[in-house]
Amino acid sequence: MLAALLHDVAKPETARSVDGRLRFFEHDAKGAVRAETIMRGLRLSGEQIASAATMIRQHLRPGHLASSGEPVTDKAAYRFFRDLGEHAPGLLVLCWGDHASYLPQPRLARLLGAACDEPPRSVSRIRPEEARKTVRHLQLVSMLLRRFFDRDRAPVPVRLLNGGEVMKALNIPPGPRIGDILERLREAQAEGEVLTRQAALEFIARL
Repeated sequence: MLAALLHDVAKPETARSVDGRLRFFEHDAKGAVRAETIMRGLRLSGEQIASAATMIRQHLRPGHLASSGEPVTDKAAYRFFRDLGEHAPGLLVLCWGDHASYLPQPRLARLLGAACDEPPRSVSRIRPEEARKTVRHLQLVSMLLRRFFDRDRAPVPVRLLNGGEVMKALNIPPGPRIGDILERLREAQAEGEVLTRQAALEFIARL
């Protein structure tokens, strides 16, 4: 609730006119800092403050995914859930409410129809009169929410190997490379390229 209330708190101070259009550069990052100050003044817990600030700082991220006009890859979805963790569903609900408020409810219901039962469409396939950016954004949010709650497909795959196993398999010493290898492995898992421990060992051997 607090994240929804405060997510645009820095818009007034970041407002700039660019080519006749009002823009709010860095209002997400600056808003998170301002919101933290407000919430500390309300004597909220550190956990509450951190949770709301994370969602405020990241609230433009689904929009960035949607604005590309391209299908959202499994790797992009994995990175979103990896970075947001437990805050992902709350952020997605916030983003839904934020963008759904752009249109009157009857028109929104008419435009969406069954759209959110489909994969996100490219912007070019949605007619201009359909408020295409809003529809595209809500489609993407819906898809990510379904992915998060899909019991058969974890948004962040379970680790198939740990750092020690990587060092042993590749005969390499501890260091930053281990983390890089593990992250590439998790991305390959998210894309469905690696499904078993044996496949994971074969994958890292090729890196």
